[in-house]
Amino acid sequence: MQSTSILLSTPDEAEVLDFGPDLAGVGALARAFEPTGYAYFALGSTADPAERELRWRRLADQLRGCGADARTVAVLAESVAASAPAPDTLALFTDTTGRLVEQYRLSGSTLADRCGFGTPAVLLPLLAWRQARPPFVAIAIDRHGADICYSAGGDAQLERATVTGSVNGSERKLDGYWSQRRYQQRAEDSWRHNAGQVAEVVQQLTNKIGAQVLLLTGDLRAIQLLRQRLPHRPDLLVEQFVGSRAADGSQAHPGEQLAEALSTAASLQNALILQRLHTHLGPFGLAVQGMRDTVAALAAGRVALLVVSDELAPQLTAWFGPEPTQI
Repeated sequence: MQSTSILLSTPDEAEVLDFGPDLAGVGALARAFEPTGYAYFALGSTADPAERELRWRRLADQLRGCGADARTVAVLAESVAASAPAPDTLALFTDTTGRLVEQYRLSGSTLADRCGFGTPAVLLPLLAWRQARPPFVAIAIDRHGADICYSAGGDAQLERATVTGSVNGSERKLDGYWSQRRYQQRAEDSWRHNAGQVAEVVQQLTNKIGAQVLLLTGDLRAIQLLRQRLPHRPDLLVEQFVGSRAADGSQAHPGEQLAEALSTAASLQNALILQRLHTHLGPFGLAVQGMRDTVAALAAGRVALLVVSDELAPQLTAWFGPEPTQI
């Protein structure tokens, strides 16, 4: 693999970027020092049992060729057989005893079938898929409140919430007792109050799921008031896209539009990381590039951010052990 790392000479110089996937559960797979089994299997949208069985047999033969024991192959085969056809990819990982320890359904992915038995398991396809689906909070806001959907990222479930604010002063009085200026001031006060309520909920949800992306859509004035009330966080990417809050909230976040906005935000995350990397490259910079320098930095424990490309270079192998200097 070709890899690049950003190095920090002292903790005070750290410029933390919390972009990327949540590594809970995945970290244990990367830390394993005994051979483990893994398989990426495209479930497909068709239910042709013969074609599916043939593809799995090929993977099973590859696993045995890599040294996988019968229990590992059987456990992976059982999980594949129990999964219904869908336009998803199944990512399966076993431990040293052949027990299935992690299973992910990579929705909407078109990964090629892939498997192996060794250490560490191949995690880049899983990490790339999760990195394209960061934890997010999406808000469709108007001057009366907001409809919110949020997710902890990856394959986490999509959750929803609604904030209903005050409508006091938002409808114009026509009885002649209210001047335009006084009416407008009262309406603005109501909108600010509602934006404050939405901001409070958004901040709670952002902290709860560790959101990396904030997606905003709806009434432009309401968005402006909301942004003024949200705390500044350098690690939170805020993106605004065209849309509106439906009267009943049913179409607040159309699936395709939300997916497109989230994909754009994830691409921007990657661009910002690579830009930071490029800024620090150079003879006297804090970044290095290439296998030799990267491995040396890892051995010295000086890596704050590691950027890995899935461009395979099979002739390059790094050996590592449980001790910090064993790399």
